[in-house]
Amino acid sequence: MAENQSKVKQLFTEIKTHWSKPAPGKYVPYKEYLSIFAGVGSNYAGSKTLEYIGFAASCYLMMYHYKLPYLTYSVIGLINMPLGYVWTLIWWFVCDNLGFLPKRTEKKLYAVYISAAALGLFMIFYNFDSILNPANPVVALFNSFKGISAASAIKILGTFLLNQGWVGARNIFWRKKLIPKFGRYKYGLYCDYIPKNIMVILIGWLPFYTTIGDDVKRVWVANLLFAIYNVFGFGNNLETCTQNISPNIRERIFVRSYPIKLSHLFWSIMAIILPAIIGSTKDKWADIAVFKWIIPVTFFIFSTLTMVFAGKIKERIPQPPLEKKVNIKMWDGMFGVMRNKYKWTLTIVGLLDSLGNGMLDFAVILYLYTFRLSGLSYSLLVALVSFAGTPPDFFSPYFIKRFSYKQIMIFFQYSRAIGYSIIVLCYWFLGSNLQSLCSSLWRCVRRYPLR
Repeated sequence: MAENQSKVKQLFTEIKTHWSKPAPGKYVPYKEYLSIFAGVGSNYAGSKTLEYIGFAASCYLMMYHYKLPYLTYSVIGLINMPLGYVWTLIWWFVCDNLGFLPKRTEKKLYAVYISAAALGLFMIFYNFDSILNPANPVVALFNSFKGISAASAIKILGTFLLNQGWVGARNIFWRKKLIPKFGRYKYGLYCDYIPKNIMVILIGWLPFYTTIGDDVKRVWVANLLFAIYNVFGFGNNLETCTQNISPNIRERIFVRSYPIKLSHLFWSIMAIILPAIIGSTKDKWADIAVFKWIIPVTFFIFSTLTMVFAGKIKERIPQPPLEKKVNIKMWDGMFGVMRNKYKWTLTIVGLLDSLGNGMLDFAVILYLYTFRLSGLSYSLLVALVSFAGTPPDFFSPYFIKRFSYKQIMIFFQYSRAIGYSIIVLCYWFLGSNLQSLCSSLWRCVRRYPLR
C-alpha cells in the first residue's frame, strides 16, 4: 500500500515538475497532453456530429425529408467513379509536393481545375433536354431510372467536375498559404472552419426538400448541395498531427494510447447525448429541428473548441524545410502509386463498396428496424458496441514491446476480416431468418434482463 502511494506521489511530482517543460529525452510537456485530450476530443465530437449529415440513404435528412429513391445513390456513384480515379492521381501529385509546385506546373494545374469547374457550371445550368434524343439507347437507359434522367445525369457529372475543380484549386492555394504557418496537418482546419459551419447551417435551412416536387430535379439539386458541403472538410486533423508530435517513438505510442484514446470519450459521449436529445424531439429522427438547430449548434461548439486547442498542439518530427523540399514529378508519383499493391487492393475494395452506396448500414437496420430503438436506448447500445475496441488500446505500450507494429496491424486486419466474414455468412445462410433471430434474441434480453 505504501509503495503504491509512493508511486502516485512520484507521478504527481513528475507532472508538476514537467508541466510546461518536458523531461530529459522527452519532447511533449504534460500541459500539452491536456490540450491533446481536449483538442482531439472536440475534433472527434465535431466529426461525430457531422456523421448525421451526408448524401446517403442512411442520412435521416435524406430518409425523412428529401426522400430520394435508394437506387439513385448507387447510380450517382457509378457516374462519378471513372473520372474520380483521374482526379485522384492529380490530387496525389499536388499532395506529394505539399502544394508547392514549379510556377509553370502550378499554372497548368490551376488551368485544369478552373476549366473543370467552369465546364461543371455549364453542365449544371444548361438545359440538355432539348438536344437529347429519347430514342437513343443510352438516353433511354438513364430515363428509365427512378429519380434520374439523361439530362440530370449530365448535371450530376457537372456537379462532380465543379466539386473536383473547386477542391483542387483551393487545395493548392491554401496549402501554400497556410502550411508554412500552421504545419502540414492542421492547415485544413483553418481554411475550412468558417465555410463548414455555414454549410452545416444551410443544409438544414434551405427548403429544397419541400419546394421541389419533381424527383429528378430534387435528386440533382440535393447532390449539388452536398457536393458544395463536401468541398470543406473537418477530419481528425489533430489526431493526425499527434502522430508526428515527438521524434521519440515510445512517447508517440504513449500519446496515442492514453490522451488520444481517452479523448475518444468525447465521441462516445456525443454518441449517447445526441441521439437522446433527438429522441426527445417531437418527431425524433424525422424532426427537421434536428438539422436546423441541434446539429448546427453542436457542431459550432465543438469545431470552435477544436480551433482553440489546435494552436497548442505541435508537430515535432524533423521535416526538411519547404524551400529545400524535393520536387516530385507527376509521372514518378503516378507510377509509384500504380506499383503499390496496397493501393490496388483499396481501389478494388472501394469499387465493391460503392455498389452498396444505396444500402443502409447493417447496424442501422439492426438498431432502428429490428430492435425498434430510438433516443437513449439507441444511443447507449451504439456506445456500448463502439466501446468494445477501446480497452485493448490501453495495452498498446505493453504489446509494442513484445511484437512489431507490423505484426499488430496484420492481426488487427485479420480480426476485422473474420468479423465481417461472420456477418456475410449470417446473411448468406440465414437470409430472411436473420431478422427473426435478432428479434428473438432482443425479446429474450428484454424479458430476462441482467440482474
